[in-house]
Amino acid sequence: MSKYLIIGGNSDIAIEFARILLKKNNEIILSSNDLEKLSFNVKKLEIEFNTKIKFLHLDIENLNSFDEIINHLDSDIKNLFFSSGYLEKYETNIKKIEYVNYLGPKIFIEKILRTRNLNKIIAI
Repeated sequence: MSKYLIIGGNSDIAIEFARILLKKNNEIILSSNDLEKLSFNVKKLEIEFNTKIKFLHLDIENLNSFDEIINHLDSDIKNLFFSSGYLEKYETNIKKIEYVNYLGPKIFIEKILRTRNLNKIIAI
């Protein structure tokens, strides 16, 4: 059994990955910028797997919040799964695409590796 932090926890891919992990008795912490939707998804998973699931607010665009979030994470997290992403459909918002898809994950990974010895980092 291992503990995973899932970033972008509201995505369909993240929810299905969480199901796979829970079936194998892993612990998960789901994170997202949309706490209302995340809370709903967590409740569904808790009922489905008869377990408690931690979740937290993480805005991957707010680079200044990473240190505080990492300092309050469970110390036994060994795996990180990124399922966050942004694709602007009707206009080109290059800055948001860059922050959500590249810069935010890159900086978060660099910062967490300074305090945690992770087994796996998976980014999709």
